[in-house]
Amino acid sequence: MATHLGCVECPEVTMAHLNVEGAPIALATIPFNLTTLDDLGNLPVDRQGTLVFSSNDEERRYMIDGKVFDPNRVDQQVQLGDVEEWTIRNMDGNE
Repeated sequence: MATHLGCVECPEVTMAHLNVEGAPIALATIPFNLTTLDDLGNLPVDRQGTLVFSSNDEERRYMIDGKVFDPNRVDQQVQLGDVEEWTIRNMDGNE
């Protein structure tokens, strides 16, 4: 039986073998406190926009604003220093 994302009873497949060599290294530490960001909520909004997410189930195409998603295409550009407010609409589920 198939599901939207694949099969229910998939065969076991070895995808990779990893060989680790060399002396162990010390792991990086995660900072206890994250960087504090400025609160932009009280600043004037320079631009408002809406992004509409949708998909085509037959062809498994995912779209933003009616265009097939392309990681090599830039559709929006933000001016450095501007405050923008965006609304995201998901047409394939609950908004």
